[in-house]
Amino acid sequence: MAVKLAQLILNDPHVLAQIVLTLALVNILLNRALDFVFQLQYLKLVLQRNTEALQSRQRVYCAQALLAFPHFQIGHRSHDVG
Repeated sequence: MAVKLAQLILNDPHVLAQIVLTLALVNILLNRALDFVFQLQYLKLVLQRNTEALQSRQRVYCAQALLAFPHFQIGHRSHDVG
């Protein structure tokens, strides 16, 4: 391997430069793709947590509304008139 690399450096420096540039470009593209995937996963996590927080707030508001009007509680029946 080392001998072939030495021969490549001595005999075909332009080919070596093309190989190095190609590998650098592939490295950059793969890094960008991985960054994009990680950002999508982070966004999904943030949206999931926000949805859970919103649902929790909605449950609290509903419970507070039920507590504010005790005569409308579920299961509470009264036959009183007036």
